[in-house]
Amino acid sequence: MPNKRVLLVHDDPQARSYIKSVLAEEGFTVLEARSGLQAIVLSAKQRGPLDLLLIQADLSGMSGRQLAEKFAHPFPETPVIFLAPTAKAKSIRASVRAVLGRAPKKVPARASHPPARIKSA
Repeated sequence: MPNKRVLLVHDDPQARSYIKSVLAEEGFTVLEARSGLQAIVLSAKQRGPLDLLLIQADLSGMSGRQLAEKFAHPFPETPVIFLAPTAKAKSIRASVRAVLGRAPKKVPARASHPPARIKSA
């Protein structure tokens, strides 16, 4: 299966870094944006559509829903997952696998323990 590209949009750098590491361990290429505007600029520089948008639901500035609506016009086939503030690594992995059709992979134990700022679901 070709490498899947995920655009992660989250305004908390610690949470963004943690989620990126979880997805990278699963073999996904993760592009990061800290805001809706940065996500739009970053996606415009990509060749072809992204495979998945992973957006913080309560994103500051432009809301997650507003960002998803902006992506719907140029990329109607790109699925969107909204991240709850309490999302855990296990639920993020399961959601991304379900959407992108990726088989489960063993993940090192260190990836299952989120930093203190990411609360359990």
